[in-house]
Amino acid sequence: MSTETVLTGAKARIAEGRLPAALELLRTGRLRHPGHAGIALLFADVLQASGQLSEAVATYTVALRIDDRTEDGWFGAGCAHLALNAAGAAATCFTRAAAPGPPTTPGGA
Repeated sequence: MSTETVLTGAKARIAEGRLPAALELLRTGRLRHPGHAGIALLFADVLQASGQLSEAVATYTVALRIDDRTEDGWFGAGCAHLALNAAGAAATCFTRAAAPGPPTTPGGA
């Protein structure tokens, strides 16, 4: 299963409102492509949308270790921290998200 197959399939499932199916595909994708920031970031986003906030924070951390230049990753991590009432961690993430620099797309996603 290629990275493109994982990302395209997960995005289609998300658009259809099938978050559990998207999560399952992204879990498999993370196992097969552990160094792909785009898969990790989308996985974290879907975890957060599914209310799995602690797992989302952990997955954003993984995604940002792979590529810490993505504003979306820092913003998503900040939102997850804020939902967990971790205001200090959220502020740190939002500050990184707003830091000047060239916009990037993690893992070529």
